[in-house]
Amino acid sequence: RIARPALATQLLGVATLAACWQASKGVQIDFEWTLGNVTLSATGEPAPSAVRNSLVLPSPLRSSLLLPPFSLLPGYTYHLSLRAQMAADPSVFSEAQVALDVR
Repeated sequence: RIARPALATQLLGVATLAACWQASKGVQIDFEWTLGNVTLSATGEPAPSAVRNSLVLPSPLRSSLLLPPFSLLPGYTYHLSLRAQMAADPSVFSEAQVALDVR
């Protein structure tokens, strides 16, 4: 996915209950966003730690993530993950990844 540094970037994860999940255990799904690697878009080389540390995830415990304008630096690719897990049993989870190529 391409992102522009001067624009806000919103990511949204959607999760549904598996048919085999017993609703009596509870139906609340918890979400967690994490930042993985940040790489130079042109080469794939790891970015300096200062670049990675400059991004603070504003609302990591929701299914949506809003990154304000100018929070992503051009020329880098940010690799983010979203984990959705059952509140009643965190061992039941799914993960998705997205790469934001900032141009």
